[in-house]
Amino acid sequence: MKNNRKHIFLFSLSFLLIFFSLVFNSEIISRFVEEKEIQTFSNEIFRQKESLIKTVNTFNHLLENKDHENELILFGNKLKQIHQNHSSIYVFKNDLPIYWTNNFVSLNYFKILKLNEPYVARLNNGWYLVYVTENKNKNIFIAGFTLIKREYVHQNQFLQNKISPVFSLKGRFDIFLEETPESKVIKINDTTPLFFIKKNANKSTSFTEDLLGIVCLLGIFIFLIFLFNYFQYWYSNTSKSYVLWFYYCLLTALWFFLFLSEFPYQYFNSILFSPSLYAESAIKQSLGHLTVNTMFLFFATFMFYASFAKKKNSAEKILSGILFYLLPLIGIFISSTIIGLIENSSINWGLNDLFGLNFFSYISFLVIGILFLIYFLIAEKVIMCFLYHKKNTVLHTALLTFSYLATSFVYVKLYHASDFFLTFWSVPIILVFILNQKSGKINYSFFSILLYIFLFSLIGAYLIEKTSAEKEEKKEKITAIRIGEDKDPVAEYLFLELSNQLISDPYLVDSGEWKLLNKSVLDEYLQKKYFTGYWSKFDVRFTYCRPNDSLIISPLNFTANCIDYIEKRQYKEDFNQTNQLLYINAPEGGISYIAKIKVYDVLAAEKGALNIYIELFSKIFPKTEGYPELLLDEKEIKQIIVPDEFSFAKYKQGTLMNAAGEYKYPLSSHVLPIDSSTTYFTENGFYHHVYKNENTVVVLGKKEKTILNHITAFSYLFVFYGFSLFLCLIIFFRQSFTINFYSFSNKLQLFLVSFILFSITLFGLGTSYYISAQYKQKNYKSISEKLRSVITELEGKIAQYETLDNELRDYLTFYLIKFSNVFYSDINLYNTKGELMATSRQEIFNIGLQGTLMNSEAYNQLSILKKSEFIQEEQIGNLHYLSGYIPFYNNKGQLLAYLNLPYFAKQNELEKEISAFLVAIINVYVLLFVLSVVIAFLFSAYLTKPLRLLREKIAGVQLGKANELLEWEGEDEIGSLVKEYNRMVIELENSAEKLAQSERESAWREMAKQVAHEIKNPLTPMKLSIQHLKRAFDDGAPDLNKRVEKTTQILIEQIETLSHIASEFSNFAKMPVSDNKNIFPEPILKNVVQLYSETENIEISYTPSEESKNVQIVADQDQLNRVFNNLIKNAIQSIPSEKRGFIEVAAFIKNHSFIVEFSDNGTGIPNNLMDKIFIPNFTTKTGGAGLGLAMVKNIVVNSNGNIWFETEFGKGTSFFVSWPIVK
Repeated sequence: MKNNRKHIFLFSLSFLLIFFSLVFNSEIISRFVEEKEIQTFSNEIFRQKESLIKTVNTFNHLLENKDHENELILFGNKLKQIHQNHSSIYVFKNDLPIYWTNNFVSLNYFKILKLNEPYVARLNNGWYLVYVTENKNKNIFIAGFTLIKREYVHQNQFLQNKISPVFSLKGRFDIFLEETPESKVIKINDTTPLFFIKKNANKSTSFTEDLLGIVCLLGIFIFLIFLFNYFQYWYSNTSKSYVLWFYYCLLTALWFFLFLSEFPYQYFNSILFSPSLYAESAIKQSLGHLTVNTMFLFFATFMFYASFAKKKNSAEKILSGILFYLLPLIGIFISSTIIGLIENSSINWGLNDLFGLNFFSYISFLVIGILFLIYFLIAEKVIMCFLYHKKNTVLHTALLTFSYLATSFVYVKLYHASDFFLTFWSVPIILVFILNQKSGKINYSFFSILLYIFLFSLIGAYLIEKTSAEKEEKKEKITAIRIGEDKDPVAEYLFLELSNQLISDPYLVDSGEWKLLNKSVLDEYLQKKYFTGYWSKFDVRFTYCRPNDSLIISPLNFTANCIDYIEKRQYKEDFNQTNQLLYINAPEGGISYIAKIKVYDVLAAEKGALNIYIELFSKIFPKTEGYPELLLDEKEIKQIIVPDEFSFAKYKQGTLMNAAGEYKYPLSSHVLPIDSSTTYFTENGFYHHVYKNENTVVVLGKKEKTILNHITAFSYLFVFYGFSLFLCLIIFFRQSFTINFYSFSNKLQLFLVSFILFSITLFGLGTSYYISAQYKQKNYKSISEKLRSVITELEGKIAQYETLDNELRDYLTFYLIKFSNVFYSDINLYNTKGELMATSRQEIFNIGLQGTLMNSEAYNQLSILKKSEFIQEEQIGNLHYLSGYIPFYNNKGQLLAYLNLPYFAKQNELEKEISAFLVAIINVYVLLFVLSVVIAFLFSAYLTKPLRLLREKIAGVQLGKANELLEWEGEDEIGSLVKEYNRMVIELENSAEKLAQSERESAWREMAKQVAHEIKNPLTPMKLSIQHLKRAFDDGAPDLNKRVEKTTQILIEQIETLSHIASEFSNFAKMPVSDNKNIFPEPILKNVVQLYSETENIEISYTPSEESKNVQIVADQDQLNRVFNNLIKNAIQSIPSEKRGFIEVAAFIKNHSFIVEFSDNGTGIPNNLMDKIFIPNFTTKTGGAGLGLAMVKNIVVNSNGNIWFETEFGKGTSFFVSWPIVK
């Protein structure tokens, strides 16, 4: 009944979860939810519009009553609501900004379209709700902006196109100013549309859909649990093999259904099921597929583990034999799957970088753990069956060894592998199984579980470390080749078609003078239209020259003809071949090209053809100068950026052309330990990969991994798998997973282990906080020093100027780029009004990542509050960084500009420092944890040994037996306890002798009374019969012979009764000493049942469980036979002769005990006689001495068993006997 309720609960729960997810994700519900989301979004837009109008009008009202803008700035800083709503306020006077709340909005192309009416505008970095009002008295415009959706030119981990967090709508919608098919209108009021939104065409899922997908998968998982429980219960009651085949077929059919139908589709559209994350084969299309496959394989294996018993039938012997010899192949399958997961995925496996691990990393670790668990379950069951049969052990061991060797040989030949660990990693697991078993059964203790976790963590760490290292080596080689490339044939090919498009571009052909004057507009047009995609790997620079144009050359400020300078002095190339890329042997060693495009525009006849010089410079650079990831798409970052853990050097003809990173390479490659055959070398703690190509040598270096780095992988997996196993035991096996907290040793062990874990937590948190504080202080100091250094450098270049105007923009940009390369940081220069004058990274502002106005808080601190320096945390997208500001004064002490240094470059160093610390902590504390567990066990065992010994001796104290005394040399509290115990044992023996003597006398007296009573009963009729016979003899009765015969028969019957009583009494009195030993009780019970199976008018059934057939108990075999005989005979005798008898005998296991139940349909036992049923000489039958059940109880109790009964008068009785199972 309990199992039925459990099955119904699991099935109902799984059905409800799946039904709930499908119904709520149906087309109707989805459309309803989408409409509700859009309606909510529309209401939120309306509230934001009202809030924005109110804020702008508040500023306008303030301007009416204030004469100085400084008070406006102080007021604006109090408007926290502006920032909370992702809003910005800008005040313009004479078309120039005089106040702004932040610089989030890029105003490069902002134009006021409407006054006093809200509208939506698309700016460089996103969509904004805009409201502008005019203060005509002061000729001032106040513009308010509320972010609706971020839309960047590039997409990466820092820059993501998504709806503003102030709105509940997620970023799966695009925004349009005009209505498109299937778009939804967002109105400013009941009639006026503001803009339109439409669901993205991509397959990305919403949070609600992802949640419903998880609910559906959870329902499927619970359904698998239901299937396992139901079929396992069914099989345990029937032992029919077709049940298992039905289960496996059903499991396979369900897997095929999920695989082919991609159900639930919500999750099959998520990143977990995306091939971009992991893909290997048709079966393993993604990490999600592999996870589902592994779960199904686990449930199939778990059923095998639960149902596979150590029978002696031929079918099971064959199956166990096949699996036994296939263990090496199963091991290779597991290791190959793990290696494939690592090699064919983009998942981060760097266990030395804890902050680099993500959700998918942990899913992968979990999959690896389940694969190890599958092998564990198969190997344990198969090996235990092998040990159970114990036939030709040497032969089987030799064949298994041959199987390993043959499998390894075939694997090496097929896959050209040289690592035999892939086949032999399972050998230690098998050895531990064998060493940890006893009588074909494994005893799982805390130590053994810890050992298995240790071994599998070690194996997993080895596979991850080795495969990751091989994968990294391949990537390093590709990176080295990329750095060493001198030409890009793909770029040269693509440019041929691109040049034709440029020549005929209407925008260029119809170009007027104004477009050439506004160079930045033309630059941005060409960059966005032509030089995206593949061209993103290059920095592109445009120069526009007509025949008579001149250039002002910085920093010497001399004038030269534009065409002559570029073609003859700067590059000295043959530009007769136009419209194609010319390779430049750049001194910095990267791939560089220049191309000349001639465009005959509307001014060509008057001023000559327009020559567009296009310079391409490869973006292969380390993560040092600024933060180039902000300017690249995610896929381009991996192709272009050299990871910051690498150092590299590029040599041409032995001369260093370019180098970066922590390792300082020499100026000449000749001093390096390399020759013509060298592909790698190690030096100064670095591993260097060497790539050679003609006259080019590229050396890519990376720190060698230390022993600590290798231990980290093991430590992390050990913690992860240990914690996961603990959670599983608590969640799924909490009833059987219990700890005796009353045990002194357990308390001591728990205290020591808890103390270690508590110390880890406190020490880790405290040190992480300290590192963060120290790192922040160090960065503040570093920024401050760099600010002073840049100021010092700039003073020699521009301190002589009284003002900085637009004519100096190129001059300033030249030096800012130069200083940026020196100080490894971007540099911005703002004028005294907070407007950008020059920058070393113009792209940041061109694509709208940051506005061209100075940060409002920094401007307030320096301009209004007159701070000499200001450093704060700022943000671009999801990137947080420190930014320092300092005023710059000229030689006369006049404020000339504000210098800004955004400290992008090493923001991830804090995470690396904390990660390295946590890695070290994990390594140290895993070691301490293992040592603490060992010490806790040894220490507690040492302290509790005398207590345990004392407990065992006290438990073994028996009256009437010789009890041993304890020896203890110490004079401590335990010694006192031992002395008291010894004294008690001596006194107990004396008292026991007296008590035994008294009890024997009392018992025999009582027994004598009982026997006398039993003997007296037949003596009375014997006496009367003899007296009657004497009287007949005296009277000379005629039928004397007949009476003599009758009396003789009566006397014989009564004498036989007396003889039976004497025999029973004799047997009870001289009960033999038990010869208790380990025996299998089930075969004995089976033989006894068969002995009585032919009893007339009695039907006896026997139903043993599978588990009961393979257990042992401690008992005397002969006495156990007598117990079973007496109980079956007692059941037979309790059934009236006129009634058809039914006796059921059942054997089963419960609470680690072997239990036998004898049930009959006899007369039952009345309530008033139930207390006397085991008393000697008591019987409910008309004959017998009543010693049978007393003797049965005596035998059962002496073998550490128990006996009891359940009865219902008139319906029958059930007797139960139980013995503890031998572990």
